Amino acid sequence: MLVALSGTPGTGKSTVAHKLREMGFDVLDLKDLANGLNLFEGYDKARKSRIYDLEAVSNYISRINEKGGIVILEGLIAHLLPVDIAIVLRCRTPILEKRLVGKGYTKEKIRENLEAEALSNRTQESHDETDTYEIDTTNM
Repeated sequence: MLVALSGTPGTGKSTVAHKLREMGFDVLDLKDLANGLNLFEGYDKARKSRIYDLEAVSNYISRINEKGGIVILEGLIAHLLPVDIAIVLRCRTPILEKRLVGKGYTKEKIRENLEAEALSNRTQESHDETDTYEIDTTNM
């Protein structure tokens, strides 16, 4: 079973992934995977970030899924992949803003991520056939 752990930057994906690993779950960091296997299709100069090759990432994780068991896929694009369950972490924007400032994000990047969170983009983008659950991490 493939489980997506997704959410806007600053909602707690890395923290939750760390806790899940401590509990013995198999958690795959999609950023590390994509970096290690160069699963990108380009670079967005405006956002100063790489663009994932969703097809290549999907193909790779489909091979992981053949082994069975539960694998948690952690990352910004996890909810876009062919997963069985998507868990989207959410955070109220005033708290999220403080978290992103603490991470050193630019004003433009903070604004973009706050808009995405306010519009619940991650949840809206999940596949129709995927069971999607939201968890509010504001007070966690």
